[in-house]
Amino acid sequence: MTHLPLDVLVLIDDLRPMHRAKAAWFGDLARLLPPGGTAFTTPSPLPRGSGRFACPVKRAPTFFLSAGPLVRRIWRTQMRWLAKHRKPGLILAAGAHPEGALAAELAAELGVPYVVYAQAPELVALRPGVTTGAAEADREVLLRADAIIVPNRASWLEAYRLGILPNRLQEVPPGIDLERFQPGKVRPDVEQRWRQDRGSVVLTVTDGSPSFDFETVLRAFAVAQAQRKATRLLWVAPAAPPDLAKWIRELGLQDSVRQIPSPSAADLPELYRLADAFLVAHREVRSAGIVQGTELSLLEAMASGLVIVATQTPATEEWIEDESIGIVVESGAHTKLGKALADVLRSREQRADASEAARRTAEERFDVRHRAAAFREFLEVLYYRRLGRGDLRAATAAAEGTARSVA
Repeated sequence: MTHLPLDVLVLIDDLRPMHRAKAAWFGDLARLLPPGGTAFTTPSPLPRGSGRFACPVKRAPTFFLSAGPLVRRIWRTQMRWLAKHRKPGLILAAGAHPEGALAAELAAELGVPYVVYAQAPELVALRPGVTTGAAEADREVLLRADAIIVPNRASWLEAYRLGILPNRLQEVPPGIDLERFQPGKVRPDVEQRWRQDRGSVVLTVTDGSPSFDFETVLRAFAVAQAQRKATRLLWVAPAAPPDLAKWIRELGLQDSVRQIPSPSAADLPELYRLADAFLVAHREVRSAGIVQGTELSLLEAMASGLVIVATQTPATEEWIEDESIGIVVESGAHTKLGKALADVLRSREQRADASEAARRTAEERFDVRHRAAAFREFLEVLYYRRLGRGDLRAATAAAEGTARSVA
């Protein structure tokens, strides 16, 4: 793909991955998008290894402040400075709030278009406030945006329910680094530390989403372990729910469950390679604004060749639409989920077939380089064709001239 000379300024409140889907995905965009046409600004500390970013990533001088009106003022000042020096053609807000509101302010000052990246949880959270009028300003930010980019069909539907017309919605799924997450041999130290008595290993990974159903995961694992005694659950989660220890004691899983709060970037792919199955459960409560967000862990498991055993939500069904790569049961059905997990652990042949199908699906649908290119391509189509900004032929000629000079 030839990148057109469109300069995009990206606003994101937090770029530290820590298994947060938005931060991880935008971190990949900062690594893969053309550096001459994209810059990022954030008030949060930059993640370790941020030198790997191809694009310039500027942190606002917020020092040890983490949130609040002062952080927002400092960040806004930096945005204005960057905008003055870069003169972007397009502003991209990495979320509906607070990024969307700041993008709308900056776009109005500069007279440039802006787009918003929005996920199902934040869109659902807006609906009660829209009904009462408390969130009408946030909704207006979305309605005034030149486009809304969503990661999946579930988010597309939530945006539509808020009154955003289909012609202003664009679905661009995230991607996974297929070189980092892939099947293969496990490092000996990881194998020795986490595999118990040469038994099975089940992995679950969550970013602490409110929809994640910790209790169902534990109860399902207990059902499976009753049939497969030498089985261990590795739980990658930044924080545990208050009742976790109580549930583990009640189910007699003290020696079988291990929480790993923050594995290193090098260790996380190894944990996927170590596991024999991936277990995940979500419970949505729409009346409380709790829905499943974008689960990059599902795609990481897929790319690693893991068979997935999960509960049913619109987002999960969308990622696992092929029964050959996973088993999906109704939400909250821990007994059924546990029996499905036990069946998977029992059948080496089923795991091998699912591993091939899962990896193939990841390669065909979620290659991060293809997905990043599609993201950038949409921004260019929006800017040059839908909005009629700039001269497409001149931009293409300039891009081709740059490509020849680099070659």
